[in-house]
This record gives sequence, structure tokens and C-alpha cells, in this order.
Amino acid sequence: MKIVTLLVVLATTVTGSTTQAFSPAGAATIKGGGQAKRRRVTKQKKLQQQQQQQQWSTRGTIRQEPLRAAAVTVGSDNVSLNEEDGTIAFIPPPPPLLPQPRSSTFIVPTADVIVDDGKASMSSEIFSLAKTIIGASCFGLPAAIAAYGSAPSAILSACLVIAGIGSMSGYGFSLIGRVCSYTGATSYQEAWAKTVSPKSAWMVSGFSVLVCLSSLLAYTMVLTDTTIKLATGFAGISLSKPQALVSLMIPILLPLCRLKELKKLAPFAMMGIGAILYTVFVMGLRYAQGAYALGGKFATVAAATASSPAFGSVGAAGIFSPSAFVLIGMLATAFSSHYNAPKFYNELRDNTVPRYNAVVGSGYLLAGLTYILVAAFGFLTFGTASGPMVLHNYAANDGLINVARLAVAGSILTSYPLTFTGVRDSVLDLCKVKNRSNKVLDGVTVGLLATLAILSLLVTDLGAVWAIGGATYGTALTVLIPPFMFVQCVLKKQPKEWMKLRKEIPLAVGTAVLGLGMGVIGTFQAIQKFRVVA
Repeated sequence: MKIVTLLVVLATTVTGSTTQAFSPAGAATIKGGGQAKRRRVTKQKKLQQQQQQQQWSTRGTIRQEPLRAAAVTVGSDNVSLNEEDGTIAFIPPPPPLLPQPRSSTFIVPTADVIVDDGKASMSSEIFSLAKTIIGASCFGLPAAIAAYGSAPSAILSACLVIAGIGSMSGYGFSLIGRVCSYTGATSYQEAWAKTVSPKSAWMVSGFSVLVCLSSLLAYTMVLTDTTIKLATGFAGISLSKPQALVSLMIPILLPLCRLKELKKLAPFAMMGIGAILYTVFVMGLRYAQGAYALGGKFATVAAATASSPAFGSVGAAGIFSPSAFVLIGMLATAFSSHYNAPKFYNELRDNTVPRYNAVVGSGYLLAGLTYILVAAFGFLTFGTASGPMVLHNYAANDGLINVARLAVAGSILTSYPLTFTGVRDSVLDLCKVKNRSNKVLDGVTVGLLATLAILSLLVTDLGAVWAIGGATYGTALTVLIPPFMFVQCVLKKQPKEWMKLRKEIPLAVGTAVLGLGMGVIGTFQAIQKFRVVA
């Protein structure tokens, strides 16, 4: 009897070493051997299949597929031996799943219920990332090209620079998300604290605030100049800069920045990408028409406003001039959205690193292509006459451009309070202000808006804001801090695959060193190029 018992145990172990989930009532008990016991097992299998098929036959309902209990085994994965009476109990494999009938029945296993988890799909994140990156700063790129080149061929080298800086910035964005995946961080500041030091994490928040403040200052200047252009184009009213600023700040920006529920602006903010794309289309149309060239429809108006196209002989080779670092610094601002990287990683559904990298690559590709088109159409239309906001080069009576101005202004207005609220809250956090009453918030709001208004009157060149800001804290936030965090993370062996990731350290370090050089030279060249204070 004991020999038979051992043989059955051995045979069962060899033929079925993997424990299968089962129903406790489905275990067949064998007390010796013979066909009777195998018939009982076969009968039990058929009974389970019939029960499963009966469940599948239910149409028009949503049901849950029952989970089987785990087997309790002795001596092997699927055999239980009772030493008192020599009984051997083995667990038969579960019946094969029958084909699901074509009906309205849905099988919802209790172990993997699909629910609305509030996560975003890849396509949604790609669109959102492109919208977050692309901003009004792209309209300063033609002037940055004019800083080093004067011939139409200068756009060729500019396209290469845009692609290169976009790739570096996208790599930094990717590194931040990857560090979050390795450490479990949910913010840029927390990622620094977990990889470098909690004591210096305030520095990351400080850089983020400076980048956002720079953007708000640029937005204020753009909105003020756009108000002047629209008042002239639509109403024939001539406004001074202070008048336009007051008419913008008090009735429009102040109420928007005091809003308590900013989610109401979200649907309008998503329209911003449409405004940019429409503007790119109109700029391309005016270039193809030659509307501002000699003899064009708006050539006379352009000449009267010193916006007539002007070209020289310095082409693509001008990129080797130190003045080209003005373009590099401006691109650092244009591609900067890295304080949002943890949010994009954590809100991505099934946020694996490959899926996240696919989102980053696609979003930065769309942004890069948009920047190339804006730079090309603007520079090829006006050449060295391109202003720091190329839309202001176009005639005030150009109907299509006025619609573009209005669309871009609307896009900025819906994004302004979102950025402003983030800056205000960050300033309060850095100052460790715990009282967030309406009175305190309103006071800080008025103070920040007044500061931005004064700075917008003092700063005479919008390009300086974008170029200097991008060359300093913009470069630090996009291509210096992310590689440093990644290297520290790998050296501390935080990711499981740290041995494999060590091979990437030279690339990360090289990116940081290159970014540091570009930032230093770019800052010097931007200061030399632009007259900041009137």
C-alpha cells in the first residue's frame, strides 16, 4: 500500500508540478487505485465545465468570474497525503476556458476589475504635454535667429539647433520621470530630496518659481503690446503702454487671478494649442503670398512701422558666432516645462518607463516641429527686422493676423491665472506662510501683479526676458538638475537595474556639462545683446 502511495505521489509531482487554483469541492479523493477513482475525477471535471458553461450562457449581464481558492499541499505542489489512513488527495487541473459567446455578456474577474482610476491615456498626455510646452515664447525665435544670421539660409542651422536643444530638454524631462519611478517621488522637489538632499530641495522650487515668474512677466508684456495693437486694429484707438497695462490689469487679470475654482478655465486652456496652430498657418500663408515683401499687400504699412523685410549675407555659418547662444537660451525657456514632469509620469495610466518615454518623445517632437515652423515663417518673412514678438511685425490692419493676435491673447489669458496661482502658492510655501485666508491670498495677488506691472514697464525688450531667463535658471531646471538627480539615484543603487543604468551615467554627465557651458555663455551673450532696463 505504501509503495502504491509513493508511486502516485511521484507520478503526480512529475506530471503537474505547478499548483493550480481550484474549488475545495473539486478535489477527488483516491483510496487505493483503480478506474473508479478516475471516473469520479472525470465526472467532477464535467460538472465544473457544465457550471462554467451555464454561467457563460447568461446574456445581457455583467458577471464576475469566481476566483478559486489556493491549494493546501503536503510534500509536493499539487498532492496532499493523509498519513493516518494512507489517503492521497490530488488537485485536478482546472477545466479549459470555453470560448466566450458573442453576446453582451462581459467577464469581469474580481482580481482585475477595470475601473475609472483617473489616469490619463498616452494620447491624452501627448496632447497635454505639447500644449504645456508650446507657448508665446516661440514667437521670439525669429529675432533670436536674426541675432546671428541675416541670410535666409540661417534658418537651416536654426532648425538643427532647435532639434538639438529640444532633444536635450526632452531627455531631461524623461530623466525626472524616471527618477520618480525609481524613488516613488511625486514632485520635482521630492525627487531631489530623495536622490540628493532634503536640505537643498528648496533650490528646485526656487528655480521653478523663477521660471514661472519669467513666463508671467513675458505674458504681461505680450498682452500689453497685443492690447495696443488690437485697440489700433479694431477700434482705431491709440493707447500708451501704461494705459494698456492698466486696462489689462484691473478689469481682466486681477479678477482672473482671484478665482478660487481654476478648473473652470481648463476647457479654455486646452484651446491654446489651436490658437498657436492657427497662427502658424496664417504666418505661413502671409509668407507664401509675399504680403510683406516689396510690392506686397502690406509692404507699405510694414515700411512705415520699420518692419520691412531685411536680409544680409550671413547664413547658416553664423551659428558658430557667440551670438547664436541667444537662440540657445531662448530655446531653453521655450522647451521648459520640467516642473510638470512628475505629474505627467504619475498620472499616466500603466506608467511604465517605456510608455512614459513614448509620451515625452512624441510631445517634444510636436513642440519642436511647431517651433521650427514659427521660426522659419517669421524669419523668412522679416529677416533681421524680426522683433522679439514677431506678431507685432505684422500690420495692425491685417485681419487674419489680428484674429491670430486675439487667439494667442485668449490662450495666454486662460493660462495666466493657472501659472500665477502656482507661483503665488510656491512663494507662500518658500516663505513658510501657513495662513491662507482670502485676505492673505488677495494681498499677495495684488502685490505680485503690481510687481509684474512695474517690471513690464521697466524692461524694454521681451527677448531679454526669454533669453536671459532661459540661459540661467531655465538651463538649470532642464539640463543640469535632472542629470545630477539621475546620477545620484544610480550611484545610491536605488533602481533595481542600477548596474545596467550605470552605463548611462556618461551620457547624463555629458548633457549636464554641455548645458552648463551653454548657460554661462548664453547668459553673457544675452546681456550683451539686449538692453534690459530703459
